[in-house]
Amino acid sequence: KPHSFEKATAPVDAENWISHMEKIFDVMGYEDVFKTRLAVYNFEGNALAWWKAYKQAKGGDAWLVMVTWADFKK
Repeated sequence: KPHSFEKATAPVDAENWISHMEKIFDVMGYEDVFKTRLAVYNFEGNALAWWKAYKQAKGGDAWLVMVTWADFKK
């Protein structure tokens, strides 16, 4: 089961969560176009609020379809 992500108190927290998600993506064989959406699905609380504001500032759903997994991890 994918872990939810609410906040990172240190950069390593986000790195560990991304590693966890990548392990799931590899096992399930997810294509790159789905990885960002599936990761964001697990955002909660502060992370979800930040993501909604960030996505809107970037252009909303039209921008989201262009975001690669590599871009998301930056």
